Amino acid sequence: MKNVKRISALLLALVLLFSLAACSGGDNKTTAAPSQGSESAATTQGAETAATQGTKKIDPLEIVTGSATGSWVSIGSAVAEAFNAFYEGFPATAIAGPGSMGNPSMLADGDGDISMSYAPFLVMAVNGDEPYTKAYPNLRAVASMQPTVLHWRITDDYDIYNATDFVSNSKSMTLGMSPKGNANYYFMKMIFNELGIDNDQDDLSANGIKLYFAESSGVTEAWKNRQCDSVINVGNIPYSNVMDALTGRAGHLINIDGDVAKALAEKYGFDTYVIKAGTYPGQDKDVTTIALKLVVIVREDMDEEIVYNLTKAIYENKDAFLNYHGSFAEFEPDTMAEGCGIELHPGAVKYYKEVGLIK
Repeated sequence: MKNVKRISALLLALVLLFSLAACSGGDNKTTAAPSQGSESAATTQGAETAATQGTKKIDPLEIVTGSATGSWVSIGSAVAEAFNAFYEGFPATAIAGPGSMGNPSMLADGDGDISMSYAPFLVMAVNGDEPYTKAYPNLRAVASMQPTVLHWRITDDYDIYNATDFVSNSKSMTLGMSPKGNANYYFMKMIFNELGIDNDQDDLSANGIKLYFAESSGVTEAWKNRQCDSVINVGNIPYSNVMDALTGRAGHLINIDGDVAKALAEKYGFDTYVIKAGTYPGQDKDVTTIALKLVVIVREDMDEEIVYNLTKAIYENKDAFLNYHGSFAEFEPDTMAEGCGIELHPGAVKYYKEVGLIK
């Protein structure tokens, strides 16, 4: 009998022991399913996202932009951050570059991995037209983004409010412009050709116009110091260069519209753009001008998956981009596949087909 009691006690102890073990381990192994909005659910979702994003490692990439003090560095940095979410670490970095004129040839020759320019220059580069000395057929487009706007300003000493008034002006002036090889110079040349003014010293002198050549910041200082009376340059709205210039010295913007704007649209792909009243100091009226969309470019041999993810990153992150530069307010993701000027990269085409932007 005693033996039976001992066996019963032993069995009871074993049962209690296993019960305690099960209870002590239950918090780690068995829990109630978390609600959809719980912290555990969010952690699980984050783990699933990490499994599909940010786990692949690729070689470093350089996004070649424009002047170190210009808006393109900020725009490139925004694109880099969105793109980096797809990969381990931070492979893409935005760096300063030669800008819209120099970027196509630089990228095509293997310097940098991603860059920016404008459709007219990309067409010229692919075809080997002036100002390029050879063709660069290996360039491919990824996306067109926000417009870069042409600003033509003049001091209030001149009663000139439209581009056509510039031709009939008889009052001598000094026109500030960027040197040959700079985008501003070629934009001005395009405009003057439509106005019937050849962009050379003799013809401008005949119109009472003296030329002042300098880089963008130098022209701004010349404007404020009264060394030049009128300036043509391009930049994203709001353009800090123009803001600085018109704060330092009174002036107004010149309209580019009518037949001149129509011809520039037909020949080079410019769009009509309205700079809203109040954008710049002293601007009390809307000003009609022209603009070109910034185009993101790569080489044709770039990996298709990388370009697909780059395109996806640009398309899906407008809200985040607004933290980098105000011009992203005018970025329209649904028009990214339009107006690029040159052939799209297959990686971009794949993404655009998936979201229905192209068939």
